[in-house]
Amino acid sequence: MKLQEYVISKMCHSKEAAVWGLTKLNPSHFTGQGRTYYSIIKSLYKLYGSVDLHTFVSQSSAQRIKESNANEIYQYAQGQTDEWRNVFQEFKQDSIKRNIRKDLQDLLTVSNNGYDVSEIASKTTSKAVNWISDTEKRYYTGEEIDNLNEEEGEPITTGFQLYDDHIYKHGGNLKGQMKGVICREKHGKTRSECWEVAQNIRQGYKVLYITLEGRKQDITGNLKQILQSDWNQYRNNFLGVDGTVDIEEIESVILEAVLVEHVDKVVIDYIQLAVAPGNSENERINAATERLRHLMVKYNFHLTLLSQARKESTYTTVPKDSQGNKLVPDGWKHVPGVNDAYGSNALIKAATIIIVGFRPNLYEENIEHSPLGTKVINPEKGKDSVHSFYMQIARTRYKPEYLHQWWRFIDSDSGLQNPKFI
Repeated sequence: MKLQEYVISKMCHSKEAAVWGLTKLNPSHFTGQGRTYYSIIKSLYKLYGSVDLHTFVSQSSAQRIKESNANEIYQYAQGQTDEWRNVFQEFKQDSIKRNIRKDLQDLLTVSNNGYDVSEIASKTTSKAVNWISDTEKRYYTGEEIDNLNEEEGEPITTGFQLYDDHIYKHGGNLKGQMKGVICREKHGKTRSECWEVAQNIRQGYKVLYITLEGRKQDITGNLKQILQSDWNQYRNNFLGVDGTVDIEEIESVILEAVLVEHVDKVVIDYIQLAVAPGNSENERINAATERLRHLMVKYNFHLTLLSQARKESTYTTVPKDSQGNKLVPDGWKHVPGVNDAYGSNALIKAATIIIVGFRPNLYEENIEHSPLGTKVINPEKGKDSVHSFYMQIARTRYKPEYLHQWWRFIDSDSGLQNPKFI
């Protein structure tokens, strides 16, 4: 059997086969005149919803294909009642293998032309994605959506009730969703996320952690402190990357990890260090965020973007009491808001949930009268305050049941010492 001829002919006679071919195949799967026939079938279904012999032959003739050839291929599978899906799958597999052989030849040429190893690796990953990713149809019926694999929208859990049943009660930790974490410099964004990642990998999820500011050994050091004796048991669920800041390289790394290692969650630490096109820092970070969001939705993984808030302006008004006494020392950094990070416009649009973090440091005594101070001051007047930081949901796309409620972290091996809202 001539596979290409069979596929083209079957698409002409069976609407079901045509839908399969037009959604799961593309012109690159065909060779020679097969590409022209495929394009003709696509245009005819778009215009008329079917392919008749006369129109198919005339359209082929207009593309300088002999009428006898077009007539022959149209009738090749006419009247055959065998299981066409198996033939279509075989044709697709053969086509992919053919394209792989061609790509390997191209990569050999590239390597012989003196390209840098990193460039060759990037090109290889890009081509490999095309080899193993199927072209699925772009719409689904309600019934098909209900029957989607459970992994679509699967929550990435921690095993802690505060997180799984409260903070993420209405989303924010699902595959296909983005979480944003905004903190000022050295206010706990990496530490808090490492704690959460440690719980994720303990639950059996695979996590890719891309650190743009530190070393992967710094991240595993945090995870070891948190997991302690459990680290050896769960460490293969963790994938760490450092030294990569270009957005195209980051995309390439994520694609490889998701498609090859079946990663469930990706963490970027932190997004302001990503290098992307743009005329300003805001444009650059917004562009990087948008590109990662599209990748997340297309390949169905959870994405956490850590984000560093801008430094407090020296002209920021210091809050005072009714007698004019300063409630905070000069230079105190206020709790950041969702707009206090470069690239926050794209983050606000893309993220299902945005969490802000704040470390009072030695200033707890000075904020006793502030809204935060009434929440976090402990009876010992901040004796361990240098080790504490606090987090809250600052924005959520869904029901704001726990909006602006604080929870407390302790910088210790246990991480979340008091797993409830304060």
